[in-house]
Amino acid sequence: MERNDRIKFITQKRATLKAQITILNNAIDNDKLDHINIRLRFERLKDHFKNYEDLHDELEILEPSDEHFDDMLEVQDRYYSLASKMNRILNIGACSSSERSINNSLEALRNEPVKKIKLPVAQLPKFSGDIEQWLSYKNTFVTMIDSREDITDLQKFLYLKESVKGDALNKIAIYDASDASYKLAWNLLIETYEKKRILISKHLDAIIDIPAQIRSTSMELTQAVDSLKQHTSVLAILGIKIDEHILIRLIERSFPLNIRSRWEETLSLNEFPPLKNLYNFVAETAFKLNIMENEKNRKRSANNIEQNHSYKIRRNGDARVMVTSTYKQSCVLCQKDRHAIYRCPLYNEMTIAQRWEKIKRLGVCKNCLRNHYNPCASIKCRICNYFHHTSLHRDKAREESHHMNKKNKIECSSAEKANQENNNN
Repeated sequence: MERNDRIKFITQKRATLKAQITILNNAIDNDKLDHINIRLRFERLKDHFKNYEDLHDELEILEPSDEHFDDMLEVQDRYYSLASKMNRILNIGACSSSERSINNSLEALRNEPVKKIKLPVAQLPKFSGDIEQWLSYKNTFVTMIDSREDITDLQKFLYLKESVKGDALNKIAIYDASDASYKLAWNLLIETYEKKRILISKHLDAIIDIPAQIRSTSMELTQAVDSLKQHTSVLAILGIKIDEHILIRLIERSFPLNIRSRWEETLSLNEFPPLKNLYNFVAETAFKLNIMENEKNRKRSANNIEQNHSYKIRRNGDARVMVTSTYKQSCVLCQKDRHAIYRCPLYNEMTIAQRWEKIKRLGVCKNCLRNHYNPCASIKCRICNYFHHTSLHRDKAREESHHMNKKNKIECSSAEKANQENNNN
């Protein structure tokens, strides 16, 4: 199926799901369905919704768009609202009269205005189902939400749903918003993602597979060490301590040749350095490299300003008039004086054809007679308004006049030379 056809197919699936949610919601509101019918339809709707979420991920790859994302959020909100309503009806229908009374009381409590508890200043962590991020997410969520006693389990459940997305959100989508659902949803996430052996293997692989650094940049040096620290910290939480000698060896093998040489100069042949020495070396080297990189960038910018002809653009309506700023580069033609090529005596001695040939050979812009990378914004030929410099305008009479003047100069010079020779004789 071609890309456009696939996008059309996914969009149609989304429209169908929206229609099904609307139809089912209206049927429940009008009390047209019994509990068995609701349960069957609910199971079917869950399958449709899961398929749509998978298709939406594909749609984001085929055609990234804020509009698609907004549609996804709308469908999710409508689905969860309908799912909560269905679960409430099914749970109430399955309860005895005494249970109904308890549920009604709980429902009344839910509908009462809940005192809003201000969230911690830090933003809630986000977890999408990446097992490598699980421990970090879990520890942060426990500290910020789970361990708090000033909020209800219902509020914790709402915060939990707010902090997960993707596969992790799909895992707990079956639960209704209630106090009891929080523990169930949280334990389900723990059972799904807290696989100790898998976590240890993932972080060990990340340390073993530290990529070799290609360039000696401050960013690459610090990223390698920061990544190592993160993985070793997580492994420490899991009860795994890696020998420092192995860590040092893995990091120093990733260094480019010049950094490895600097590192070796700090070492003794008879002693293996502690890990903190390597961390200090990387921090100091990265700091020095950053200073050098900034200095190189500053000089490069200064050279670009000097080498490329800078212009001041003065706007008058739609017209753009280019005023040449101070010229700092030697003439590309004579390589002597600092002047524009059209002011060069050698250039002005040439015919139009010779000028065209010279400009082509020098590779400069035929419109402004300069070197630049961006599209030329200089004014065009003042005579014909075509894209070339006025000095390159092909005017037959003007060219013949220039040619005659040059010929006369040559003849005069020859005559003066002959007269001088006769006088000497």
